[in-house]
Amino acid sequence: MKNDEFIRDIIDNFSAELVTDVLSKNALIPDTVIRYQGELKPFVFLHGDSSEVYSQPEIEFINSIGEIIVYDDFFMNTNRGTVACRVISVRLCAGEDSLMDAIAFEKIIDKATDGFNFFFIAAQEGIRIGCSGVVAAGSNYSISKNLSDDNEFEEYIQYLWYLPNENFIDYYNSLRQIICMEDVKYLSYEEKRMILRGPQYRYLEGLEEIERIYHINMSGEKRRYLAAFCENINEEPYSEVIRQAEEMLFPIVSTKVNTMEMLFDAEEVEKLSQKTEEENEKLVEKQTENEQVPTDQSITKEMLNDPEAVIKLLKKKRGL
Repeated sequence: MKNDEFIRDIIDNFSAELVTDVLSKNALIPDTVIRYQGELKPFVFLHGDSSEVYSQPEIEFINSIGEIIVYDDFFMNTNRGTVACRVISVRLCAGEDSLMDAIAFEKIIDKATDGFNFFFIAAQEGIRIGCSGVVAAGSNYSISKNLSDDNEFEEYIQYLWYLPNENFIDYYNSLRQIICMEDVKYLSYEEKRMILRGPQYRYLEGLEEIERIYHINMSGEKRRYLAAFCENINEEPYSEVIRQAEEMLFPIVSTKVNTMEMLFDAEEVEKLSQKTEEENEKLVEKQTENEQVPTDQSITKEMLNDPEAVIKLLKKKRGL
C-alpha cells in the first residue's frame, strides 16, 4: 500500500489487519504477533499494573476508548539491563480535541504498563506517532504533530527507517528527536516557494485591476493573500501547543517507578559514581585529605549492584 493511499483508509477502516500491514511494511514493528486486541478497559484493569489507582476522570476516559491493538513485546539492551518494548495502536473517536485525547491515551497506557511504548494513533483528522518518555531525559511522553498529509508521513518514515536497533538508549533518544521535530512547520512545496518569494505585488495590482475594470470587490482576497504570510511567520511552536493541551487535561499520575526510568537513572548513578571516583583520585594525588569531595551523599557506588536500594532512592527523590 502506498503512503498516499493509507492515511484516509486507516482512519475510516481501522482494523488489526490494516494497521499491521501498514506498520510491518514501514518497519515500525519487528513482529506481526498481536498480544492483545480489545477494549482499553480490560487491558488496563485486568492486564495492567494492579497497584495503580485511577481517578474518576481517568476511569471515564478509559471507558470511552474502544479497540486497541497491542503487539508482542520485544527487548532492547542498555548498559545495565534490558527494556521491554511494545507497539500500541488505537483509533480515537471524534472528540473536541484529539491532541488531548492522544496525550491522555499515552499517559494512561504508560501508567498501566511497565517498559517502553511506541504509539500509532489514528484520529478523524490524521495520524499521530508517540512514545513513552523519561523524566530525566526531558519529558514523560512524546507526541507528534497531526500527520494528515502524505509528504508529512513519508518524511517521518524516512527517519524512522534508520533508528538504532541495538542499544535502547540510542534508540529512544533518536526516536524522541524525530517525534519532537514538530517546532518546524510542515509546508507544501508551493507554500515554501510562496514564503521565500514574499508577497507578489503584481498579483495585488492584478486584483486592483479586476476591481477597477469589472467593479468586483477583491478586498477579501487581498486580506487572505497577505494573511497567509503572517500566519506562517507567527505560528506558535508545537511544543507550546502541547503544553497548553496538557494544562487543560485532567491529572494522570503513576505511583510506580518504571523499569525504563530505573535503567536511565542507573546509568546516571554510574556516571556520578565514576565522576566522584575521578575526583577522589585527583584529591589523593594532590594530598588534600582535608578537602571534602563534592558528591551526592545519597548516591554511592555500592547502589549500582543493589536494585532495591536504587528503587527506594528514586521513590524518595520523586516523593512517592
